[in-house]
Amino acid sequence: MQDHTGSSIGLPVLITRTGPLQPLLKYQLLFHRKSTSWQRKLCFAVRLLVEYAVASAGVFVQEKELFQSFGVKLLSGTCDESGLDPSGLYWMPRSATSARRIIGQ
Repeated sequence: MQDHTGSSIGLPVLITRTGPLQPLLKYQLLFHRKSTSWQRKLCFAVRLLVEYAVASAGVFVQEKELFQSFGVKLLSGTCDESGLDPSGLYWMPRSATSARRIIGQ
């Protein structure tokens, strides 16, 4: 990002079909002094959430339900007992620590 001062801030960006995910970029700019590692982890967590939201389009009435289910699927994975995954995500189960970190981002 550049302004008229000529200085810039380099941030990892989550790109969608329509360009950078603007709400995330605005959030990142608020916390631009955080480490590159933190910024990358944030983008990764949001990417997973966006992928889950797209795969679950039309399933949830309230956003709260989507977020709750997202947390459950981070822990349990998205495949059924036979290894099938109608969502197409094919997420493996994550540890509680890993899921907590992603949700915390």
